[in-house]
Amino acid sequence: MSFFRNLAGVLLTSAVGVPIGMVTSILLARLLSTDDRGFYAVAMSFATVTTMLTQFGWPTASIDRLRRGGRPAAEVSGGSLVFLGLVSTLVVALAFAAEAPLREHLLSDLPFVVFAAALVTVPLRMLANGFGSIARAINRFQDENWYAFALRVANLIAALVVLAWLGGALTGLMLAIASAYAVLVVALVAVVLRRTGLHFALSAEELMLTLRFGLKTHAMTVAGRLHERLDIFMLAALLAEPTQIAFYAIAKGIIQIIQMLPSSFGKVAYPELAGLAPGAASEFAASLVRQNLLLLVPIGIVLGGAAPVLLPLLYGEPYGASTLPFLLLLPGTLLLGAAGVLARYFTGTDNHRPNIITRFVSLAVNALLNYLWIPRFGIEGAAAAALVSYTVDAVGLVFIFVVQSDSSFGDLVRIRDSDFDPYRKLLRRAARAWRRGA
Repeated sequence: MSFFRNLAGVLLTSAVGVPIGMVTSILLARLLSTDDRGFYAVAMSFATVTTMLTQFGWPTASIDRLRRGGRPAAEVSGGSLVFLGLVSTLVVALAFAAEAPLREHLLSDLPFVVFAAALVTVPLRMLANGFGSIARAINRFQDENWYAFALRVANLIAALVVLAWLGGALTGLMLAIASAYAVLVVALVAVVLRRTGLHFALSAEELMLTLRFGLKTHAMTVAGRLHERLDIFMLAALLAEPTQIAFYAIAKGIIQIIQMLPSSFGKVAYPELAGLAPGAASEFAASLVRQNLLLLVPIGIVLGGAAPVLLPLLYGEPYGASTLPFLLLLPGTLLLGAAGVLARYFTGTDNHRPNIITRFVSLAVNALLNYLWIPRFGIEGAAAAALVSYTVDAVGLVFIFVVQSDSSFGDLVRIRDSDFDPYRKLLRRAARAWRRGA
């Protein structure tokens, strides 16, 4: 039952985070110029992708070493602090050394201060990912939940204070966001270390075991993150119009907020899957796909119908141009969101090949279609490329899962009454607690 309590906590954090993220997104669209909104999207995508490229699967491997490897939590924490600290320092130094060609050829002439502020968040993001994973591995999901919630609130406050109150611009906003990351990541690391203790005992053998597992998941993670963010970079390189990137970024930003919900299932499922036998793990994964469908299908219907009215109403009339890209992105995102928990199943059972195959095939499809369609169709071409490649990714995961497990396609999509049992129990517990309090 601890899984469903953890899931309820993560889902609650995501549900609260959704309106906060929406309000922040609206403020950015209303208070930044369209060019600056485009630069903001490029900067944040750069920081996210750089983080994923350079942490070498260490956060996921930390969970594996704790759950399956049985390593003491203090040793895993100490090793994470050393490894992530050294690697992130090297990454920042190399990126600053190459900042001129990066900004000119990849980042659409991103202003230097914005580039620097985004880059400073990279080591902070790496530490947050590493110690958030340790918190999940020791069944302290609430520690990572408060960090995720506090970060969203901090971003909202930064937008309100810097843009609305002080009348600042993108540079001040990025510096405020970097400062918020610094404070909150230090707090998260301190909380986790208080739970685990700290022992610097990263032997060569343990380093190799962690990296051996981590590099397998690293390939999948890199391909997945590039798949999510490649369209922004290719728009910056092939279209080079910050205003159009801003319109696309609004559509993509809403999509990323929606993705918080299915990603919650995967985040909680992985530590659980890592400790199950293969048969039990496949049955558990299939049930999570069904529960994702229960959540995502109604959301897709409502948002798809409301988007043509709500986007220009909330973000401003110019952002009506975001509607068609959003509608193109939505079905592929929901399909991949429902099937994405299967990637966690393959990782949890130490079967990385299906993830690597599906992610790299879909990434190649995305890159090729972006290259062909962006010059011709602009942001609508990028969204259509994502729709096709997300669908390829989801179908590939489902096909391999059905072939390799004892499950059928019907097991993934046919909702069962038992799928509601954990939530009924949670509601009954909540009702009893409320009556006792009353």
